[in-house]
Amino acid sequence: MTLDDERKRVHAIMRTLDLPEGQYALAGSAAMVLSGIQRAKEMGDLDIFVSTRLWFQILDEPGIDWQIFTTDPDDFHRRCDPPYLYATIFGLEVNIFSGWRTRGRGDIDVNLWLHNAKPIDGLMCVPLEFLLDWKRSVGRSKDIDDIKLLMAHLGDEA
Repeated sequence: MTLDDERKRVHAIMRTLDLPEGQYALAGSAAMVLSGIQRAKEMGDLDIFVSTRLWFQILDEPGIDWQIFTTDPDDFHRRCDPPYLYATIFGLEVNIFSGWRTRGRGDIDVNLWLHNAKPIDGLMCVPLEFLLDWKRSVGRSKDIDDIKLLMAHLGDEA
């Protein structure tokens, strides 16, 4: 799938969801795709951060069969992670978060991300600087290429 195809799919999904402007922030690969950053791999999912109130409103809206992901209470490392919504829309898994896990590494202040979201290609996105900081903090091997792409896109100040 081309960068333009991925961008169009993100826009189609967001039109379907019809989220209120200023009350959501796209993160991860969606923010990169909308910024015109060509990644080596296709988007695996679409991560959207929203307020808790909007999260519950989305859950109650008819039309999309949202599932709620909750962690296994016996999983010591992840058992306190907040739930999130997920559904497949236009062939892409969409994840909607109102909170994020707290483990001292890769923690996300959802309200900070929402407050600082910026329009990119007409959709509200987490600032790329925040995304780069988060990917660096988490330090996953799967993020190495994205970190390099974000640094190149943001310039030497990254």
